[in-house]
Amino acid sequence: MSNPIFEITNTFYKLDANDRKEVVAELLKEFVNRASRDEIKELATDLSHTHRTHVQSMFGLFLQFSKVLAANREAGFFDARNEYACETAAKIMKLTNDQSVCPFI
Repeated sequence: MSNPIFEITNTFYKLDANDRKEVVAELLKEFVNRASRDEIKELATDLSHTHRTHVQSMFGLFLQFSKVLAANREAGFFDARNEYACETAAKIMKLTNDQSVCPFI
């Protein structure tokens, strides 16, 4: 019997880096669009239990996303639907002195 996760992963890594980025972005957008708050919380919890180096990298992604949202706020590229996210991201960037890269140890 084949393992579908293995098959998907094997196919995924045959893609070039840009295509992998697009696939991950699309899957994440689809997940959060359809997921309940509990499912999002469960995903966050599951991700927090991964290898600590991966946690550091994922947190770097979160910080980079926050930096982009903060810049969108500064430029006025937001509306009522994402205003809270952009404003909170700006606060996070202020708290981190605009740092969006985690140390790699």
